[in-house]
Amino acid sequence: RTMKEKRMADAAIEAAGKPPSSAGETERQLLQDCGKNNYQKALLLTQIAAYQPDVVRQAALLEEASDLLQAAQSSEAELFAAQQPSAATSQHGSSLLPPKILCRTPNSITLTHFPVSVRGYKQPVSFAAYCKPTGAGVALSINRTAIEYPGSGVKVPLGGRVTIEGLQSNDTYICAVAVYDDHG
Repeated sequence: RTMKEKRMADAAIEAAGKPPSSAGETERQLLQDCGKNNYQKALLLTQIAAYQPDVVRQAALLEEASDLLQAAQSSEAELFAAQQPSAATSQHGSSLLPPKILCRTPNSITLTHFPVSVRGYKQPVSFAAYCKPTGAGVALSINRTAIEYPGSGVKVPLGGRVTIEGLQSNDTYICAVAVYDDHG
């Protein structure tokens, strides 16, 4: 480790041992730690509301938690709708289906891909999933960035499962799938 990393680690350890200076500061820090996860924020707000002596503040926190849960539910519904098979046709006349998310956790995602038919091309027999954090360049190309997570770039038979691990909680990622014929 570099000296800078050591100093940062020492500062984090020292800060962890100090009690927060105020409840408001603690609430802000906890909410910040939730990142973009609306479910975590809503759960935290309901817990904060339980300890509020002011009924008006308590109601406001619970209302905000309700709004966050509705937003999370809407987001989940959009994701679910996007995962439904569609008969999208590419310029090559193939009937390609998007990969299906089988499971997601704060630190991994498990995908599968269904058999596809590609007219004029050899029949695909395997697929590989690729993943990278979202950022300025949102396009996903098959390079070192797209295979830095365990499970990325690993060829799996069509219909099989691939799990990409090592993802960070509350970060967003772009995933893509490439299909391969028996010659790669």
